[in-house]
Amino acid sequence: MGATPVEPAIIRRMIPRMNIYYVNRNAQSNGDHEVHVLGCSFFPAWQNAVTLGPCPNCQEAIRKARQHFSQCNGCAYCVSECNTD
Repeated sequence: MGATPVEPAIIRRMIPRMNIYYVNRNAQSNGDHEVHVLGCSFFPAWQNAVTLGPCPNCQEAIRKARQHFSQCNGCAYCVSECNTD
């Protein structure tokens, strides 16, 4: 016999939700390229947003952002746990 199918709602609870992160192509005056999540009030214009993709946490998003820009920081509003200002 086959395995019992798992309800989609149960699967959603089992898999942690991951934010989709973006880094601003334009640096701030201090040289930081800010990492944001979609929906942030300070999200850059789309043409300036580099998609980092889904990440389990902001530390992973910052690591991915540093593959594009050496100086990165979390947004003080939407990624505050990784903001170092």
